[in-house]
Amino acid sequence: MTRKKKMPFIATPKMPRVSPRVLNRKNESIEAYLGFDAIDLQANMEGNITNLQLKRLSDSWWSKFLSLVIGLPVILFSMYGCIGFAALPVLLHDNLGIVCLSLFGLYLMIYVIREGWQIIQLARDIREHQVRWVVGQAKKSTSLFYLTRDYIVIDGLKFAVDPQERGCFRLALLGQGSHYHTDHPFYRDESYAVYYVPHSKTIISAKIGLPADYDARLEQSVITMGADGEIEVG
Repeated sequence: MTRKKKMPFIATPKMPRVSPRVLNRKNESIEAYLGFDAIDLQANMEGNITNLQLKRLSDSWWSKFLSLVIGLPVILFSMYGCIGFAALPVLLHDNLGIVCLSLFGLYLMIYVIREGWQIIQLARDIREHQVRWVVGQAKKSTSLFYLTRDYIVIDGLKFAVDPQERGCFRLALLGQGSHYHTDHPFYRDESYAVYYVPHSKTIISAKIGLPADYDARLEQSVITMGADGEIEVG
């Protein structure tokens, strides 16, 4: 049984009428962005993951791994090394310079830990083949750590949606330009049914959420009334 969480009871939100053409266009843009097809989506809806999706996850794992163990050192030594060594004597004689170097070192350490943890979690997802899903209205947030990565939050779960995975090479381009900032088809307050692998929270497919999706999610949940009058969904 999944972990229980206490939350106020929320009925299926009222959704504006959308023509089939608009709905199909929105779903097609999500398919194109995430790189899945109808066969993948149907398998995910049945709780399975396809071989093609496993290959995409494996490719993403290798990209992250090689970027962390090879790309990051090359970037630091080639792009920042010469500048850093030339400016190091000046920086070490200035308190502000020492603070800046310390903050950069702290940022780099946290970055490596986060990326390494994500690699470990993604490897677990590839090995275990678990698929979970959630439906709800999306809230958007921006990471202060990754300057150009957006997140959507659905039912308390946070998913990275922008930019597409680029591993540690993002570190080479602090304040990255528009070339490294891709659009994504997820919008605030739009309802989505999102299928994902649980450990790395990587989205493998998604579609516009419909009332039938909310009903299906509710049927899969164990609902009890708490002593404080709130609904417990597990």
